[in-house]
Amino acid sequence: AMQAAARRLRKELNASARESGFSLCTAYGLDPSSVTLRMLRRGKAGDLAALATAARRAGDERMLKLLAARNADPDKAVKADSVQALQRSWQPLAEEGEAVDEVRALELQLQQATVRATVAALRKRLPSRTDRAALVASLDESALNAAAAVLVAAALGGCEWA
Repeated sequence: AMQAAARRLRKELNASARESGFSLCTAYGLDPSSVTLRMLRRGKAGDLAALATAARRAGDERMLKLLAARNADPDKAVKADSVQALQRSWQPLAEEGEAVDEVRALELQLQQATVRATVAALRKRLPSRTDRAALVASLDESALNAAAAVLVAAALGGCEWA
């Protein structure tokens, strides 16, 4: 009897957590149609990133649209956890004139929102130096270091390439 009561309570708590935007991947796995924009707006960065990955793998256009709608608000866009995470989820940009299907367009839109949110987060963390110029460089052959340098340069307000 005690175990049954604990199981019922755990089931209620899990349902309540999913409704509040927690455990989005679990909710998506149980019933993809149960995930709503309201839940996504309340979701945390890690849950949203995992959900976006699951939706990309499944080719779920509806979920990608919901994630894009959430990220349309600059205050709600999710920043990248690391340059490596950004690299792992990176989608090559469409070439000029290339036909892009709707799912790919949504993926690119999510990617753009992630980069913008990352630059905005870096901007908040960097000291303001309006009185002097800054040089940002990547001195080795690492693509990750070069990407990090580009993100920091963008956060500083632009860059000049030599």
